[in-house]
Amino acid sequence: MSYYCINPNCGQRENPENLRFCQTCGTSLFINDRYRLIAPLRELHENYLSEVFEVEDWESDGVDSETVKILKVLKPTNNRTLIRLFRQEVRVLMSLKHPGIPKIEPDGYFTFSLNKS
Repeated sequence: MSYYCINPNCGQRENPENLRFCQTCGTSLFINDRYRLIAPLRELHENYLSEVFEVEDWESDGVDSETVKILKVLKPTNNRTLIRLFRQEVRVLMSLKHPGIPKIEPDGYFTFSLNKS
C-alpha cells in the first residue's frame, strides 16, 4: 500500500507506507495526526480547485473501521468566494441526513497548513 501527499505542489505525491513524511517535499503524511490519504477518488489535476481522497482514520476505535472515509481538500487559495462556498457545502452536508449523502463528523471540518505556510 502507498499513501499520498496532501501538498498539491509536490512533484511525486505517492509514498511508501512506511514513511511519516513525504519523501519529495517533506509534508506530513498524517493529516492532523489522524488521517492518511490512501487514494485519490478522481484524477489529481492542477486545474481542479479541490481534491477528493479515500482516507485511513488512525483514531478510529474499530467500531466503524470498515466505513470508508473521504476527505475533500480545497487547494490553497485566497479566493474568498471559493472558501465561502466550501464552508457552505460543509454546513449543508452537516444538516442533511440520508444514507446516500456523506456525513461530516463534528470535528470533520478543519484547516491544515502546508509546511508552516
